[in-house]
Amino acid sequence: MEPRAWFFLPRCLYDFPASSIDDHLLGVELGTFGKSRYSSSAPLKMFISSAVVSGLVDASSVDLEKSVSQARIPLLILVFFTIDAALGIAYVLDYLAGHPYGLVTRLLDLGQEGNLPTWYSSVQWFSVAALLAIFARANFRISHLNSWPLLMLPLIFFAFSLDEVASIHERLALKTDVFLLGGSRKNTPFFRTGIWMFVFGVPFVVLFGMLILSIRSYFRRAPDAFVKIFVGMAISLAGALGIETLSNFVDFDSLSGIIQVTAEELCEMAGSTIVLWGSYELLCVRGFAFRFDNVRIET
Repeated sequence: MEPRAWFFLPRCLYDFPASSIDDHLLGVELGTFGKSRYSSSAPLKMFISSAVVSGLVDASSVDLEKSVSQARIPLLILVFFTIDAALGIAYVLDYLAGHPYGLVTRLLDLGQEGNLPTWYSSVQWFSVAALLAIFARANFRISHLNSWPLLMLPLIFFAFSLDEVASIHERLALKTDVFLLGGSRKNTPFFRTGIWMFVFGVPFVVLFGMLILSIRSYFRRAPDAFVKIFVGMAISLAGALGIETLSNFVDFDSLSGIIQVTAEELCEMAGSTIVLWGSYELLCVRGFAFRFDNVRIET
């Protein structure tokens, strides 16, 4: 009899109490060889978004938190990092080639809105919001006041996603010109960006820092996830608030301008990917899993 391999494909997310993770390890039937059939349990930490299950071990010997923190970068996160780099490289190459195709330039221009990098960034932040919304839903308790800030995280990242496609902060930036002499950014050092990074950006950094610290207790089982979310946000905000400010001091169409835009957007995209990685890891450590359907593939 020919060997038959049995695989499992993800259908939807489910959450399990952190206290009972060991009771919810995924059962994986490996296959049928002749008349002997065997199965094993795959630790939840080995699941990655590509639905590839590997490294099967005995459930009784697994330290889930340690295993997740030491696991390799999930395939989904690697895909996002690859896209981050590809968009940055494509933008630079298009400039070096002299913008030979107008449509391609408009599609890949990191310095413009309403194109591929913009929609990609929106998807990144929406993915973060979705994962953290699942986490917040599982841990929110109306009677526990300290759990209320959990609801703010997905809302913030959803707002980031919306801002990417709706250019909200650019519109608000125009409103901040009223604080400048004569109500105009012209003839000021910030003639291109305005001063929105000081009026909105700095207060946001402070408030976000207070928010993330207020819910730190929920990251006790996943300290590495906390670090990734914190560092990812720091990198993203460094690009959005810091490097973007430099655009006021470089020629937008020069090589220095291209470098500035590339550095800014790469920081924002890579930072959001790191936040997504931390959010994904947070769910895994806290006991979330994908339910697997039995799909038979015969060879």
